[in-house]
Amino acid sequence: MPQAKGSNAYLAFQQEGAAYAVDPTTPQTTKIYFESESISKSLGLNDSAIIRGNRNAAAPTRGTIDVTGGFTTELMAGHGLPLYGVLGSVATTANSGTGEILGTALTTPTAVIDTINQIMTVTCTAHGIAIGDVIQLAGLTAPTALNNLYCKCIAVTSVNIFVLRIPVGISATFTLGTGTLKKVTTPATTYTHTFKVGTCLPSFMAEKGFPDIGQYFKYNGEKIGKMSLDISSSGPQKMSFDLMGAKETVGTTPFATPIDLGKASFDGLALGTIEEGGTAIAIVSAISGLSFENNLDGDTFLLAGGGTRGAINEGLVKVSATIKALFQDVVLYNKALNSTESSLRMVYNRGTGAGTVGNESIEFKLPELIYSVKTPVVDKPGGLWVELGIIAYYNDSTEASTLQVILKNTQSAV
Repeated sequence: MPQAKGSNAYLAFQQEGAAYAVDPTTPQTTKIYFESESISKSLGLNDSAIIRGNRNAAAPTRGTIDVTGGFTTELMAGHGLPLYGVLGSVATTANSGTGEILGTALTTPTAVIDTINQIMTVTCTAHGIAIGDVIQLAGLTAPTALNNLYCKCIAVTSVNIFVLRIPVGISATFTLGTGTLKKVTTPATTYTHTFKVGTCLPSFMAEKGFPDIGQYFKYNGEKIGKMSLDISSSGPQKMSFDLMGAKETVGTTPFATPIDLGKASFDGLALGTIEEGGTAIAIVSAISGLSFENNLDGDTFLLAGGGTRGAINEGLVKVSATIKALFQDVVLYNKALNSTESSLRMVYNRGTGAGTVGNESIEFKLPELIYSVKTPVVDKPGGLWVELGIIAYYNDSTEASTLQVILKNTQSAV
């Protein structure tokens, strides 16, 4: 019997649409390229303190089921799904409408908008929409913020009702007016996805497959608790994602055949723009440990719940990093000393950055941040560096997000 080999394994994700920790009704997973992964289930055992008239230990009892772990990878153009998972909101627009074909407008749709859960439930007779379909919204009387957006269907509850995910900040009143909802039957050349901090996080079904031995581990209720990125001057830009979930199911058949978006990595040489305080800066060597944390609360085990988490609740976000720059002056140091608000913007381009295959781009922006004070030290006879901690936040920036990520690629939805 063959031994499972890591080189043949795969990792795939799909958003859970109808309910937390419940499989999507239509399988449509996306393959996640990774270097290593550690997603697993553990069932603890509790020692027994029972006295039975001798010193021998009594049998232990079972604890709760803990599904945790994560994966390491490189910064890639096809990793929009985990970016959406960690931030919680994505707004997609057509970067270029070339080649796009839309279906017939749905007949007099009505909708109910849930602003907190960032979903829109659409009612339309015999809509014909399936999970994974992308809908273009245009010409709505309200909310106008949805106009010209492309929203993905995450659940279908009947032949007359389906659910779209929508970005953060959408008002609750829906008025069609002369507007339209149309299915994208042929995607445009390129799309722009803007990720921001959402009011809640999506949950995912994750599958870890070992095709060489026919074993598949399915995890439900997965939420992404943390993302880390190291921005360096050369080589792959290392990333990692930490997850927390509800349950594991082991089977001999895969949940789905994953959609493979291919490997399109951004390296250090692709970093074409770096701005500090809105101005280009040329003395930065690295931004290490750029960390986005959701502070997940997994202490949600319920009676008669089989030892699994009944929910995973996100807390306040925390964004931090360390910037390393040539020690040429005290400009950055004085900003830290005076707690002067600043910002950082980093843009990677493959090729032209227009969004077509081989020309993807991704931008990370911290609109509001403060540096922590650390005096430069003399630790070698050569050139010296200044290293300052970064704490990002949201107060009044136009982005309305502690971290904003903008991805341009060929996907009509992530």
